[in-house]
Formats: sequence, C-alpha cells, structure tokens
Amino acid sequence: DAFRASSRTEEIITIQPSDYIKKRLKELGITPYFLSIRLIKVILEDGEIEVLATSILDSDKFPESDFKEIYHLRWNSETDYNTSKNKLEIENFSGISPTVIKQDFYACIFIGNVLSLIQEYVHEQLKEKTSHLKYKYKINKNLSLSYLKDEIVRLFLEEEPDRIIEKLKR
Repeated sequence: DAFRASSRTEEIITIQPSDYIKKRLKELGITPYFLSIRLIKVILEDGEIEVLATSILDSDKFPESDFKEIYHLRWNSETDYNTSKNKLEIENFSGISPTVIKQDFYACIFIGNVLSLIQEYVHEQLKEKTSHLKYKYKINKNLSLSYLKDEIVRLFLEEEPDRIIEKLKR
C-alpha cells in the first residue's frame, strides 16, 4: 500500500516470515530465509494502478517498461488458472488414491477444454448477433459450466450429439 501510494515506479523489498512461521520452520529443521521481490507499478489505460511482484530483480536486463506488456500477455493464463481452480475445482478430488486423483484431474481438464471449445464457437456467433447493440454481451461461464456438467455424459452417449451441443450453445 505504501509503494502504491508513493511516486516510485519500482522498488525491491524483502519479505520475512512471521515469528510463527519461523518457529514452525525451525521445528521442521528448515532455516528461515528472507525473500527479495521487486515491486513494479503499472498504470493501466483506465488509470488504475496495478502493482506487480516479481522475483526478477535485474532492472537493467528487464526494465520496468517491459512488464506492462508481459503482464498483458499472461492475462489469459491467469484467467485460466482462476477457471481451473475456482470454477472447475481442479483441486477438489473425490478420493485419495493416485488413480482417482488422476481421473478427477484429467476429467476437469477435459471438461474445461470442451467448455472452451463451445464458448469460443458461441462467442463468435454472439459477437455477430449483437454487434449493433449498445452493450456487449458476454457468456456466463458459471452457468455454461453448470449446464455442461449436467450434459457431458449424455453428450458422449447420445446417438445424435448435435442435439446436446445445440442445447449447450443456447
């Protein structure tokens, strides 16, 4: 917060573990250590200030001016992590054996991929259909996932899967 409010655009800070964490680390035979990170202030087009934290400390090799573009390039990956963790619940396993964990993990990846394919297809159609309107329409990803989870098995058992795909697109 102090960095965000300051006029500085970058700063290297050192983070140290709390006393509780230091104690736990010592109990585990691990020497507590400090972590240096570089804070970089990025001002977005709308004027919002984002503070990025990175372990890349070399500002000569990696100037702060590069980070806005790098941050932008990573955005899709970051939103995919959010979808995987919070919507698909990729870490929520139905059992504890390695086989069950692998099955749950790959099922989440599969459902995420099917969802992305359908959403990408529908997104293009939606853009065309609504291009003349004042507001941009977006697909509700939570509802899409809910509908897909209800239909995913039927999609592969159905003699006419196009009927299920059309239902999911709607």
